[in-house]
Amino acid sequence: MYELAGQAWNKKDADVRAPNLTKLINHTNRLSIWVSSCILREPKIQKRRKVMGNMILLCQYLLSLRNYHSVMGVLAGLASSPVSRLKFTKRELPTKLTKVIN
Repeated sequence: MYELAGQAWNKKDADVRAPNLTKLINHTNRLSIWVSSCILREPKIQKRRKVMGNMILLCQYLLSLRNYHSVMGVLAGLASSPVSRLKFTKRELPTKLTKVIN
C-alpha cells in the first residue's frame, strides 16, 4: 500500500520506494514486448495469424486465472503500434478471436 502512496514508482529512487511495483511494471513491459516480437518475428501472414491467435488464447486463459496484470501485458503487446498495423493478418483471424480483442 505504501508503494502506491504519492506515486512512489515515478520517483528517481523508485527501486527503493516501490520495489515490488517497479518489478511488476517491468514484468508487464517485458511481456508486452515479448508478445509483439513473437508476432512480428514471423514473415508469413499465416504463421503470424497463428501466433496472434495463440496470444489471444493466452489472454483468455490468463483471464480465466484472474491474472489481470498479465492480461493487460498481452493486450498491450497486441495493441502495440507495429502489431496494430498488421491489417492483413488481423483479417485472417477467425471472427471468434477478433471479438475477444475488440
